[in-house]
Amino acid sequence: MSSLRFLCDEEIEDVFGESSGDNDSNFGYDNTELVLNEDEDLDYLLSDDTDRSDSDENQSQNEEYEENNNEIADPLFISKDGRIWNSEPTSNQSGRIRSENIITLPPGVTRYAKSRIDTPKDAFLLYFPKQIEKIIIENSNAFGQAKYGLQHIEIDSNLLYAYIGVLILAGVYRSNNETTDELFDEDNGRPIFRAIMPQKTFRYLNSIIRFDNTMSRRQQSSSDKFEPIRDLFEKWNNLLPNFYNPYESVTVDEQLLGFRGKCPFRQYMPSKPAKYGLKFWMLVCSKTYYVWRIQPYLGKPIGALTSERNQGQRVVLDLVDGLKGHNVTIDNFFSSHELGQILFAKGLTMVGTMRKNKRSIPPKLLECRKLPLYTSTFAFTENTVLVSYVGRKNKCTILQSTFHDSNDVGCGPKKLPAIIDYL
Repeated sequence: MSSLRFLCDEEIEDVFGESSGDNDSNFGYDNTELVLNEDEDLDYLLSDDTDRSDSDENQSQNEEYEENNNEIADPLFISKDGRIWNSEPTSNQSGRIRSENIITLPPGVTRYAKSRIDTPKDAFLLYFPKQIEKIIIENSNAFGQAKYGLQHIEIDSNLLYAYIGVLILAGVYRSNNETTDELFDEDNGRPIFRAIMPQKTFRYLNSIIRFDNTMSRRQQSSSDKFEPIRDLFEKWNNLLPNFYNPYESVTVDEQLLGFRGKCPFRQYMPSKPAKYGLKFWMLVCSKTYYVWRIQPYLGKPIGALTSERNQGQRVVLDLVDGLKGHNVTIDNFFSSHELGQILFAKGLTMVGTMRKNKRSIPPKLLECRKLPLYTSTFAFTENTVLVSYVGRKNKCTILQSTFHDSNDVGCGPKKLPAIIDYL
């Protein structure tokens, strides 16, 4: 699965009949605005002369019709978990915004952030407040004193900011392949690094920077692989929603941050450009790519015999906590009918690809052999749409949406369903 994209390469190829290319550093998402058609209001004709007996009779007839309908339901539209789907839409919103897609938070930079930012430094300090600075200084000094004694160089705010400045500049100059000696070299290095601090001081700070109380942690046994940075990371992660509210569409996906150092939860993903690194689950604004919440992937817990069950569902529910009225775009690792219903009950909708082994998919949507190219087969429940789209011969891609409620298909040569066109 590519980094921070809605569809994996194979699915894109199935849908469009061509390769999408590799672009793991970007989300590659074009946000589609919801177009309102105010002229198409749904008018209900209510008769004032209808008495209660007629109403009861109609209700009785409706119940009998539904019961008969269930008895004669097409077996191809009954999924393995017993869910009955319809071949035609069961609801009509007529261009109106659903209550589940009315966002309660005004999108963009929050008032809290606007009132505190006058300079670029102010913006940086929002994400690096005094509480985080204090954790680093106290724990680093404690470790340095325990290791070097009287030779320890005391870290204060100015020295810490100078150290961070060197790291940021190294990124600006794309110096990830340069050694420390090359960065501070008097002949070939950049003078700005030597002007900030001596190389010896930089190496020393590298050796003692700590984010927790190392001495007490070594005396305790813990199964948390993330413990050395857990406290600081959680405080920083909780800051992210305070400064920005996402637009109506958000995305949940994975991101591999390249890293080849020693780490108990380092991942090897050959499909990624970096191949080795630390994997994070992220929820981002699909329009601006702002990371609204982030969670590390730590692999199997220490001592665990099996992997976590329903991990994708758990990750999505953790990351969307605090959102209401948004549409969540996900890929087939996370997507399931159960997750769609849970999100819908929370006032959120979702759009995502589905793995074909899901028990909620009716057999009709899995029949793609001998179907003409660019054929779409739909299945509906009260609040969910499934579509099977034949993008290549004898191959289909299945998508689920609680955001859409129709079987609209584009008029282009490939007749893309509205669900795919949204992505």
